[in-house]
Amino acid sequence: MKKTYLLLFLITIFLGFFFLSSNTDKAYAHSGSYGFAKIAADGDTVKITLLIDSLSIAEFPGVDANHDEIIDQDELKNAYDEVVRPYIEKGLAVKNNGRVLSMSHELQSVPQLSMIQIDLFFKDSSKIGTVSILYNLFFDRSENKHTNVATFKTFDGKSFEYIFSKDKKEWTGTFGEAPGFFDAAFQFIRLGIEHILTGYDHMLFLLALLLVKMKFRSIAAVVTSFTIAHSITLILAALEVVSLPSRIVEATIALTIVYVALENLWLRDFQHRWALTFAFGLIHGFGFAGVLQEIGLPKNHELTALLTFNLGVELGQLLILVCLYPLIRKVENFRWWPRAVQIGSVLVGLAGLYWFVTRVFT
Repeated sequence: MKKTYLLLFLITIFLGFFFLSSNTDKAYAHSGSYGFAKIAADGDTVKITLLIDSLSIAEFPGVDANHDEIIDQDELKNAYDEVVRPYIEKGLAVKNNGRVLSMSHELQSVPQLSMIQIDLFFKDSSKIGTVSILYNLFFDRSENKHTNVATFKTFDGKSFEYIFSKDKKEWTGTFGEAPGFFDAAFQFIRLGIEHILTGYDHMLFLLALLLVKMKFRSIAAVVTSFTIAHSITLILAALEVVSLPSRIVEATIALTIVYVALENLWLRDFQHRWALTFAFGLIHGFGFAGVLQEIGLPKNHELTALLTFNLGVELGQLLILVCLYPLIRKVENFRWWPRAVQIGSVLVGLAGLYWFVTRVFT
């Protein structure tokens, strides 16, 4: 019987791999499209340095001329004035004391086009006071959920973060002082929740763990070990104590999904799965830390941002568990459930294998 399942799994993977590889669209497990911004004021001018991932720019019609989903220098140069500039001017606005400021652009030289840098200057006739920034870019275009993490620099040299999202498009304040503990904590809790809910590989890993029948005590041990493990590596990686190449981390995360799917097909005793989950949780922690490494921890709230981001990840995981666990436990005694677990595990393993291939070779 086990050989039959193995043959079925390998055939499914073989056919699925060629089906997926024949598709020209790239698949990414982390569907959230990210942007970053550095925002500062000096005298009568507000400067915004935008860093936008090239995939968001590539979604504009006509930008990716050769349809390879990679923007080169010539494509960016040709599309910037006609497509990108008008879109930014329409979707980004800055007010000073209620007055709308005029915008000037400066596209920076971009040697590596994974992120594209654009410097924007908003000048007023008087000194910068109370500023309102409306960020309404890429929310309506991208199939992915877009988030922009903005780092504000105050007049006294301190910094703080604000996360622009579809539900929080506008920031209003001054550059006189950084917000307090609770403001920073809320921002990074929200970022952690969004990261786990848009990280489909992490979600599939949790789903694969829950599919098989286990006692509640074993489920609690699995969840606890995963939490402890990824918290350890998230903190170490975010503080740059330990570092691994992102390609290795992301590819290994995909392999953890494949391995758990295989266990679901061939093992019958899952009571000691917590040890495996702990080992794999260490790898997933590096994946969670990738977001913080890209953003950078705020200098005045480093520990707050780190701990509350991790708390946000935990809250997102609990939300997934609360939604899925009762449903799975309710149907697991039906006659058809064992076959559903087999089919679901095959599909999960196939997704993990595909992500592994795309992360290694793209």
